[in-house]
Amino acid sequence: MFHQYIAIVVGAGASAEYGMPTGAALKNKVASGVRFASRRLEDQDLNAALSSLYANCRDAYKTAGEELAQHILSGVPSIDDALTWFSSRQEVVDIGKTVIAYEILKAERSSPLYSGTLELAPNKNFDDTWMPHFLSMVMSGSQERKR
Repeated sequence: MFHQYIAIVVGAGASAEYGMPTGAALKNKVASGVRFASRRLEDQDLNAALSSLYANCRDAYKTAGEELAQHILSGVPSIDDALTWFSSRQEVVDIGKTVIAYEILKAERSSPLYSGTLELAPNKNFDDTWMPHFLSMVMSGSQERKR
């Protein structure tokens, strides 16, 4: 199918049918997650992680989390835009990235792609999703390249 090397970029939303958050959903989860100081979190694991990571400078991170949440909720288009806005404030970027990583890891563990091993969910059928069809299209007509 392809006669030269190409790069195919698939957007983050493509993983939504596998249980991963879309950009909008991740933005909302981050806005909620960074507010660990203002209310009791529903997610006690996240609360414990944030409290442990930022124990020595908890007040600075409380403020940072609240400011990031307010900025996200003000209508910023993406979490990337929100973090760029605060790029000169390391504590805001740190707490934002921590919650992003936490939410993505949590979503991965509950995704049907997760097997608990290094293998990709070997006993699951993904025929009704876009990925096998896309892989088939990309691989059709391919040949082993001589080294």
